[in-house]
Amino acid sequence: MKNECVNFPELNHQACRLKPHERIAADYFESRGLVVERLCTVKSSENTPDFRMVNDEGIVYICEIKKPLSPMGNLTKQDWLYTNLAEFEQWKDEAKKQSAQLIVTVEQLKLANGEIPYSDKVRNTDLKEKENANKIRKWTAESVVANFPVTVAISRNDTFSWTESELKEFTNYLIENLILIGNGQMPNGWVVSLHTINGNYKKKRKDGRYIQNQIQVVLGGEKLSLDVQYSLGMNWEAIEENSRKAQKQIKSQLHHETEPEKVIRLLVMFLEQDLYFQHFSEIDKLEMDINRRILQKFPELSAVAFCTQPFSPINFMVFHTSSGNIPSLPKNIFDDAHSLQFPK
Repeated sequence: MKNECVNFPELNHQACRLKPHERIAADYFESRGLVVERLCTVKSSENTPDFRMVNDEGIVYICEIKKPLSPMGNLTKQDWLYTNLAEFEQWKDEAKKQSAQLIVTVEQLKLANGEIPYSDKVRNTDLKEKENANKIRKWTAESVVANFPVTVAISRNDTFSWTESELKEFTNYLIENLILIGNGQMPNGWVVSLHTINGNYKKKRKDGRYIQNQIQVVLGGEKLSLDVQYSLGMNWEAIEENSRKAQKQIKSQLHHETEPEKVIRLLVMFLEQDLYFQHFSEIDKLEMDINRRILQKFPELSAVAFCTQPFSPINFMVFHTSSGNIPSLPKNIFDDAHSLQFPK
């Protein structure tokens, strides 16, 4: 790999060192036949992108690599309200098609009408969930159940952020019921299925919604082992912000190109979750969201590629722009028998 930093020996290039995910991307593009050059990020005050790449036909690619700090998270207030109303309208249309009466809960009706509050300030992300999971582990490790030979899995179905009191209340509930299990008693409302003891924690919040957590306990092991699982979907706010920064960095490099109008502009994102696994049942919706939230909002991008597996065989989900004003990314770059490209 070429390195532009050698042209500026007088500068401190600590910030130019490749991060692990940047190295993965560089190695991948080199394996696809591109000559990859690491751009110097300290040569000027401009926000320089990561790589300048050239294929054997002399076509130039400018590529920025991003790894959002918190790529998972439930919807913003605007999207949440839109989703609730859209879902309600779909139910109405389906009932009309079947000549049936629409039956919904009071909560569903309030959601559709926007009567249930939703605060962006307490919107959940994976960083908050990880922090809360660590608190649950800490509090249980400091309790009498710390040395119980059990494995506990908690599945979070409530995507709203915990308050501290809610988190403590749930942890106390968990500890109390683990004590009962440790004494050979079955907690009220819990059931045994095969070798697993299953419980359901449901607590009404002040806004009318419920905290809902499934708890699975398996006897065995040396001491308490606890895992918290959750599904928050995409944190579009973080994804969009990283896309905005990437577009700005790529555009700054175009000024240095002799034919900027022919330069292909590529954004590569590394997420902690497998995007295909998370959305395999609704790929069409994901494609629409990517178009609406990234490619249409940031029209200077030729494509955005999400790394769905950063280990061998490395593969991506690649979404190409439909704009005729931007150079198209050749599909052969990601035609590796493992990656998926859209539109197909």
